[in-house]
Amino acid sequence: MTLEGSRFAGIKGKIVLDDFPATDRTSGFWLNTTKAGIQIDARADGKVLRGRITVPPESAVRMPKLAGKRSLIPLEPMKGVTYVDQQERVRKLAEQAKAEKHKDGFLPQVLALMVEAPGPIFIHSPELSTSVAASLKLQGPIDAVRISGTMETLGGWIELLGKRYNIDRARASLSGAPEINPLLDVRVSRQAPEALI
Repeated sequence: MTLEGSRFAGIKGKIVLDDFPATDRTSGFWLNTTKAGIQIDARADGKVLRGRITVPPESAVRMPKLAGKRSLIPLEPMKGVTYVDQQERVRKLAEQAKAEKHKDGFLPQVLALMVEAPGPIFIHSPELSTSVAASLKLQGPIDAVRISGTMETLGGWIELLGKRYNIDRARASLSGAPEINPLLDVRVSRQAPEALI
């Protein structure tokens, strides 16, 4: 991390995760990053943090079994979760930005970051084995970051309703809209004895 006086000026380095578990105790969902080295190179340009985050090829993530009798996400109201109107939130953030225009904080308040994961990044679970690649842009105020770009699989298989299917293609495109609502292009197939499903 670099400082200019008492202000954050940038960050450059590598974060190595080796057999690093991440668990959400509320839902019971967990990830285990078995191998990953995330490279960060970003500089503060006034109130904007500009730069690049790179996830190198051959990173790997293990996931739990997703289907089962127990819901991973509780259906009752979740403690600590507040539902908000996204448009109202964006309007309030714009008002706050105007009010704080001349305030000088330690950290940049706006992101302009590229996230590059050229792949393959391996993802494994009892129901899924695939590798992915991604190219994303994170832009906007820290409290209302917009994401644009694509994530896609590089082959593999997925188990649906007890049957294994080949992943012919799976691509998610994000437009940078305030609400994350990806455009999905997915094709899976399975060779049955008399036909290709």
